Amino acid sequence: MVSARDYREEALEGSRVLARGLVLRAWSDTANGGQYSVLHRGGCASLIPIPETGPMRRVPCFLRPQCLLSPCSLRSLSFYMARYSPVLHNDPRLDKGFYTGYWAPRGRLPRSLGRGDVLLFVAGLVREDYAGLATRPGKLVRRGLAGVYFVGGIVIEGILDTKSMGWREALRRWPQLVYSPHYWRRGDTPVAMVGQGFMFRPPLLASALGTLRAPSEAAIELLGADAAKGFARNRFRRSRIVELGLDLVRAVAEKHGSVITRARQYVCSPNCLGRKPI
Repeated sequence: MVSARDYREEALEGSRVLARGLVLRAWSDTANGGQYSVLHRGGCASLIPIPETGPMRRVPCFLRPQCLLSPCSLRSLSFYMARYSPVLHNDPRLDKGFYTGYWAPRGRLPRSLGRGDVLLFVAGLVREDYAGLATRPGKLVRRGLAGVYFVGGIVIEGILDTKSMGWREALRRWPQLVYSPHYWRRGDTPVAMVGQGFMFRPPLLASALGTLRAPSEAAIELLGADAAKGFARNRFRRSRIVELGLDLVRAVAEKHGSVITRARQYVCSPNCLGRKPI
């Protein structure tokens, strides 16, 4: 496999084409008091969604924390939540291959993205022994027990604007969008980026060990030095567009002891599957 450095050099020489990549920070560390998701032994991550704040038509089981099980531990997500929220904004869904949001400037999605481009997601993770404690994670970060990680992504196969085509047509083209919390909101018409989802196993450190103010070596190799440093300067919260490619992602992951795997994000509890949505 080509190295990250060789890949970028070949792209500059014109023998490789780099796609665009949008790097986004998602999940509960961006809201809910800043709680970090959970990094388990063995490199599996339990990703805790942010609370849902929109008016809902119904709340199916896959938006309720007591019904969502982590594939890492088979515990409900509510077990790990420091601040309980009855409804979760369970998006992105890497296992279902979608991220729903809004065009910039209302949201974080640039109109320049297209088929073959990559959405790359980062999240704050804390070691499982400290799960639920990392709402103010500064001390844990400095001790190397928490940090910001690349957790997975989506290779875009299509872009579906539900405002222009309607939900019926969007669901016909990508049925998995029924799992989007935006579908269950009243009158919501987002843009859906759909495609092949993947996860890193173990997650790939994006912040330098012991700080959130500097990028890791892996982040510099993935994003380029200037973009990585700018991303870290904003504590990885401001979305960035970079030159990226799935081969480059694989090369960097392999170098740093991670692999790209099929996304397996959540399991719905058997105790909830038969219940009528609330």
